[in-house]
Amino acid sequence: MRTLIRAAVGVLVLAAGVVAPAAFGGSAAQAAPLPCNYVTNIQGLEIPILYPSFQPHSCEIVRGQRDTSSDWHYRPVSVLQNALVVCYNKQIAVDGDFGPRTEQALREVQAISGTAADGRYGPNTKRAIRHHQEGGERCYKLVGI
Repeated sequence: MRTLIRAAVGVLVLAAGVVAPAAFGGSAAQAAPLPCNYVTNIQGLEIPILYPSFQPHSCEIVRGQRDTSSDWHYRPVSVLQNALVVCYNKQIAVDGDFGPRTEQALREVQAISGTAADGRYGPNTKRAIRHHQEGGERCYKLVGI
């Protein structure tokens, strides 16, 4: 009986070690980042984030993601596309659809910005590229995030 109880406790401890980190903000190797779903103003810049979240900058935007709202605050793909057009003069549509042209434009910008050119907008890319100033014509990098 003790052996059975020890085995059951061992399985529970092992399961908690595998499931808990992913459920409670574990590493990217354990759980895929969630998609950015909101746009906020940080340092005067339009920045895609994950909302609501205790880690709003841990999200990503990837090929196949589409904006589903007409409200600008819920259009992170369009905000990224707008930054690529305004800040880097990329010739892509700002249509809210992260397709192959957006992915290629992002790869090119990542390459010149000194981050991995993987075509995924995540925390490293967020820090590396310039973002469009809300209501303005200028582009800046985020500072201290």
